[in-house]
Amino acid sequence: MLGAMMHTTALAVLTPEVEAAIAAEVNQRLNAEFAPGDLLNGTAEKKRVISDTIKRHTSSALRSRNLRVAPADETDLAERLIAQTLGYGFLDRLLTAGEVSEIAGNPDGSWWIMRRGSSTFELLRVRPSVIEVTSVLNKILGPLGRRVTEAEPIVAGKLPPSPQLPAGARLNIVAPPIANGAYPAVNLRFYEDRPVQRDLIVDHWQMLGAEVWDFLTQAIQQQARILISGSTGSGKTTLLSALAGTIPPSHRILLCEDPSEIFVDHPQLVRLEGRPPTAEGKYEVTMGSLVTSAMRMTPKWLVVGEIRVGGAALWLFRAQMSDHPGLSTIHSESPETAVDTVCLLAQLTEERVPFAATKLLFTRAIDLIVQIGRPLDGPRRVEQIVQVEPALQAGEVVLTPLWQFDGTREVPHWQRLNDLTRRRR
Repeated sequence: MLGAMMHTTALAVLTPEVEAAIAAEVNQRLNAEFAPGDLLNGTAEKKRVISDTIKRHTSSALRSRNLRVAPADETDLAERLIAQTLGYGFLDRLLTAGEVSEIAGNPDGSWWIMRRGSSTFELLRVRPSVIEVTSVLNKILGPLGRRVTEAEPIVAGKLPPSPQLPAGARLNIVAPPIANGAYPAVNLRFYEDRPVQRDLIVDHWQMLGAEVWDFLTQAIQQQARILISGSTGSGKTTLLSALAGTIPPSHRILLCEDPSEIFVDHPQLVRLEGRPPTAEGKYEVTMGSLVTSAMRMTPKWLVVGEIRVGGAALWLFRAQMSDHPGLSTIHSESPETAVDTVCLLAQLTEERVPFAATKLLFTRAIDLIVQIGRPLDGPRRVEQIVQVEPALQAGEVVLTPLWQFDGTREVPHWQRLNDLTRRRR
């Protein structure tokens, strides 16, 4: 008798296979009871009704399988199914995990987050099934008219703002078998939904010191041409956003990006966004075209999100040689390699601009290079600021160090080495 009682009170453990079967059953019932519009964009009252229905169907599915689980496990399963139906599933928890700048999923099923101001990923204790991950990704891609399939295993897209993504995000997916594992490789990088303020990057993140910040903002007031250099995820866009916010309100800004992701808090801002070609190779809008169009719109400042191709660099530099101050970023490990990168990009254009000509153009178009470093296990820092001298020496661009980060001290410290001597006004 006692053994029978113990047997009847034993609680079942839900396997991924059973959870997937219950999820499929619940989804089938929901699709039969509710219109697609209610499931995707229902009112608050309709979502409450759907949530209650999911809880009821979850209990029914467990009973039909003679599964008696702990109340907490049943609640957790129902909540996850609600998130899958009305939100972004397991991603909903990650989106509210704090100041997150990026979410990454690996082919082994692990999920990681990078917090704002950090340069490293943290492993999370979540392990959604392959079915759940695929379902959530296709739900995100649905409004874009895209899906992850064997025929289209690599998908990149820009997600518009939504309640879950206040400023939108950039999404990149590589699905198996291209990604070597059971799960797709996923990167979801969030756009800023608010301006980056001085206190955040100076006091909180300590990306640069107060004196360095004052130096750069003064250079902005003097209409300097500034190129921000750094590796992926080093904070180039973040610093550009913060500095652009200090441009005088009376100055008209033309912001050219591909894709659009920079939040600039400014009353006179015009955003232009590049567009990739269609599958037939048509209707592309390049960064070079954006900069050319921006020049016809009476800009005071030209801001380019990132110089990735030579055409964009050449058009930007031509503009900055004239009467237009500018801000831009480039992927590079040092100021010296930033110069080399621009020269290589210019060589890849149809004009095939020689290195010597590009270097001369560089000296005429850029005043300052701000180099950001991203240590493997430390915070992001502005490592150095150099002045680009206005003339070549022996055919080479001359860079004069103005500020240098001193990593030998316990407290972050930047040393002033020289004064800014280039003047635009």
